[in-house]
Amino acid sequence: MVHILKFCKKYILKYKDLIILHIILFLLVTLTSIITPYISGNFIDNLISNTNTLFIQKYIYIFVIIGLIEIFAGYFVEKLSCIIQTKVGNEINVSAIHHVQNLSLNFINERDTSYLNKQINNDSNMLALFCLLVPENIILNLLTIIIPLMFIFNSNIYLGLFLIILNSLYFIIYNHLKEPMYSASYERNEESANYFSKLDEQLRNTKFIQTNGIEDSFVFRLNICSENLLKKLLKEQKIGHFFSSSGDILKTISTIIVFTIGGFSVISETMSLGEFTIVFSYFVMCTSAIQYFFSLGEEIQQNRVYCDRLESIFEEKIKTNGKIFIEKIEKIDCKNVSFNYGNVTVINNLNINLSRGKIYSLIGRNGAGKSTLLNLILGIYVDEYNGLISYNDIPLNLLDIKKMREKVIAVSEQEPLLLPETLSFNLTLRENTAVDIKEFNMLCEILNIKQLISSLPKGLDSLINDQSSNISGGEKQKISIIRALLKHPQILILDEPTSAMDKKSKINLCNYLNSIKKETIIILSTHDEELLEICDETICINKD
Repeated sequence: MVHILKFCKKYILKYKDLIILHIILFLLVTLTSIITPYISGNFIDNLISNTNTLFIQKYIYIFVIIGLIEIFAGYFVEKLSCIIQTKVGNEINVSAIHHVQNLSLNFINERDTSYLNKQINNDSNMLALFCLLVPENIILNLLTIIIPLMFIFNSNIYLGLFLIILNSLYFIIYNHLKEPMYSASYERNEESANYFSKLDEQLRNTKFIQTNGIEDSFVFRLNICSENLLKKLLKEQKIGHFFSSSGDILKTISTIIVFTIGGFSVISETMSLGEFTIVFSYFVMCTSAIQYFFSLGEEIQQNRVYCDRLESIFEEKIKTNGKIFIEKIEKIDCKNVSFNYGNVTVINNLNINLSRGKIYSLIGRNGAGKSTLLNLILGIYVDEYNGLISYNDIPLNLLDIKKMREKVIAVSEQEPLLLPETLSFNLTLRENTAVDIKEFNMLCEILNIKQLISSLPKGLDSLINDQSSNISGGEKQKISIIRALLKHPQILILDEPTSAMDKKSKINLCNYLNSIKKETIIILSTHDEELLEICDETICINKD
């Protein structure tokens, strides 16, 4: 458990003030629940020994105060729990996602992203809940054992000794079962994530499934995963049931013993009826608290799984990102650059020089490595190539390439991504960032897309539907190009920019690129003859 709390420490400390307030209120509620049986037992003894009923009024006031404390403090405990759990869970979630975003693309390409996303989200929230509730519940249940145990020892030493034996038995059983519980929980969590990945696959690939008439085949795949998940659940349930049943058995034995010893004590008048009521209530509280520690053992093992899986992600080495930022890029050099995907050589000993003020065409057959070269220039594979790539003679690994991609490099891909957000957001990729309307209108005129913009009900605040279903492929491509041009980049990369473009827009784009090339390095990955005509140099990529 210490390892789990250590892992979550930096996320928890951000909200330490809220957590301290939560603990104070939680302890207040806990103490009222512990003191209530003692007051009730005293009330019973007073009922037996007093003929005057005035004392009843005093107890009514006490119970009203206790009730109000439990109601109002309980409300704020639940509210704070909700706030803290959500915030801490989000902190862990965001931290893990951000780490993944800074890993090699190969890490993502080798994984099912639906599976990974569910795993990170589930593990983050479960750990947040564990770190908030478990320490408090441990305090609660320890108090629920220690305070009543002191009273029980004072009333009957034999009952007190029996409670200590119960605690010892718990630790013996827990130590025997903790590793099997961990193993079963780990397997179940992995299989659960796999099942939800296959479930997501059913809807994500609906068109593909319908086109190929393979509905039954895909449902069969899901059913296989369901059966595998059931096997893991039953294995975990079997171990968990044996563990919890041990607690139930000890609880039953303890109830029999307290009734036996307590009953004889009341009959022999060594214990009052009210005192027996207190002892019995406290004994039930103690055994319930002990049983909590039985369930805690299982919970700790489950959360070890969540913690270990998240740690395995954080142990992945992030890509190198230097500290040098270049505002004005004069040239890019690639010297003896080679790159492999696994054992397959994609680029071998490549040498090219790109200079400011020129337009370069990048040509080659499909699969020759054009996209890979662009990704290398962008620093996507900064740690995974041989040779040297430099900007203004500064090696790529020394550059703050993330900031440069944000500020001075712009890319429009062959299959551009538009988010289900407003048009304004898709142009700036920033919240609450204004678009230069004058420049935007000019670019819309150049790319012959003004009619689309004027037809949108809310202009720049209009929403782009999921998967861009309310605009055509050509319009989507033009918006992506406008997004790149609005950036005023030092490096402009356009991948097949005219593949879905009308002739007028194509001519206008060529003219515009010629007008801005003096201040820019422009790279066009294209087969379009009209675009090739405006290029100053051609780079031919052909894999041997």
